[in-house]
Amino acid sequence: MQLPRCDRVVLELSSALILAGMTLIFAGILALIFYSFKGAKKRGSQEDNKDKVDVSAGGVVFLGPFPIVFGSNKRIAKWMLVVALIITLLLIFQTLLFVGVI
Repeated sequence: MQLPRCDRVVLELSSALILAGMTLIFAGILALIFYSFKGAKKRGSQEDNKDKVDVSAGGVVFLGPFPIVFGSNKRIAKWMLVVALIITLLLIFQTLLFVGVI
């Protein structure tokens, strides 16, 4: 049984997106490993603590439709909350578009 042209295009596009996602995840893991070794080497060679830098970090993790926001300080946590809200609204819009409501 041969798939219609539209289904074949969707299947090829979904395969390409899956491959792109897996490639980005793999590249991210490699970057984490590389920069952790680079930072450890740099930290080991410093003799004085003059070069200390204040680092702020945060993130958003989605468990189903629920965002979990975390940050190293209140300012970063507020920004991550804004990012979570934007991503949530985009996902709702995408779902409504896919279902055909919009």
